[in-house]
Amino acid sequence: MKQIQIKSIAIRNFKGIKDFTLKAEGNDVEVSGDNDAGKTTIYDAFLWCLFHKDSKDRSQFKWKPLDPDNNYIHGLQTSVTVELLIDGKSKEFHKEINETKRTRRKTKEVFYEDVPKYYIDALEISTKTQYDELVSEIVDQQKFKNLTSVTYFCEQLSPEERRLKIADNGSLNRSKELIQP
Repeated sequence: MKQIQIKSIAIRNFKGIKDFTLKAEGNDVEVSGDNDAGKTTIYDAFLWCLFHKDSKDRSQFKWKPLDPDNNYIHGLQTSVTVELLIDGKSKEFHKEINETKRTRRKTKEVFYEDVPKYYIDALEISTKTQYDELVSEIVDQQKFKNLTSVTYFCEQLSPEERRLKIADNGSLNRSKELIQP
């Protein structure tokens, strides 16, 4: 099993965070603060960069920054860079989305298009699928969420999924053996 540690997380224009860097350098880090201070946003950015989901396991969620009237702020580049130490070796994952303004020719309607880019160790990865495959070679999404979220097992998995996970680990089988005469 690989040893994975967080070296750093850099966040720009993600939800309510304009610019933030967390430098863990492989050490334990405690993130604390009042409600609505951004603790979950840091974790959401971390998961968004690696798995395109938030802490509630949603791929469709509001990650764009909002103005005081709760409207999207257009024209910003959103980016998250996660640098991990994997068995002591640094590996950098970077996801960015550039929003571009487009106009339909016939109707002159203005719309905004999100253009994602993915990088691993500063090399651009051509597709989301390829990026996902490279990330999954390093860490399994489900295991990662089970290990990094204190609420994932109890709140995100259904009771049936929780039973299966426990059964897969042999815990239920061993407990049945202990109960049987």
